Amino acid sequence: AQISMPYAGSQNSDGFAVKWAMDRCDLLATTTEGAQKLVFIISDGAPAGPSPRHFSAASHLDTVLLNAEGRDTSLFSVGIDGMDTSRYYGNHGWATIENADNLAADILVPLKICLKKAARKVVNG
Repeated sequence: AQISMPYAGSQNSDGFAVKWAMDRCDLLATTTEGAQKLVFIISDGAPAGPSPRHFSAASHLDTVLLNAEGRDTSLFSVGIDGMDTSRYYGNHGWATIENADNLAADILVPLKICLKKAARKVVNG
């Protein structure tokens, strides 16, 4: 079934990939009550790949991310090589890194903020 998907054998299709990861988290989390879900995205800052008819790669990702705001799964994007992903993930968690050697140090504060936001979502329902 995965081979027949619209994004198979092509570029990273951001909207499809994020939606798939969120759906997968939802399925896996049903086995563990109260489990926190986080999709960690590594991006070059430019959505690419196939998208549904009448959508660009960017508009498809925008739609997926808008729908993600009401879900239990939190998203955190890391823009690599200085690429800013805040344009897409600004309502979620995001960080930009210049050098992969500094990944942990550069994302620590933004990731902590994202996780606190996710914990508040769980507490507040």
